Amino acid sequence: MHLSVQESFDQSPATPPVCYDIRNNSYAATADTDTRTVQALRSDLALQIARHIRCSGQTQVSAAKRLAVPQPTVSQIMHGKVSQLSLELLIRIAVRAELPVVLQTGKDAEEAGAFVAGEPLQESRILRSKVADEARSDVERRC
Repeated sequence: MHLSVQESFDQSPATPPVCYDIRNNSYAATADTDTRTVQALRSDLALQIARHIRCSGQTQVSAAKRLAVPQPTVSQIMHGKVSQLSLELLIRIAVRAELPVVLQTGKDAEEAGAFVAGEPLQESRILRSKVADEARSDVERRC
């Protein structure tokens, strides 16, 4: 075991030295978890986008035009080869596709994922509150 010993000047001789396992660097462990979390989010989000494209029956060319990305990018998404695509780009594509997704992170990378939130609500399906509508009317009348 590789241990480094750090003794501070204010420690009394009776206090044992503080030991750290230098192989178990918490910064490196955090960076590894961050990287694996982003990879999981990237992969899951690409999967959701690919499912959306397949279910809509679009070709890669028509999906690329609609999503304002090059066709090879759509191909990478469809084949799960997204290691070179940024998470931000995939989020932008999901927004352009009007795909309601929820990104989830957690303590461990295995808890991370991208999930479809459900059908976006259409104006006709939104339940209106009578109290809220009356309050809006009152405000409009006062202005």
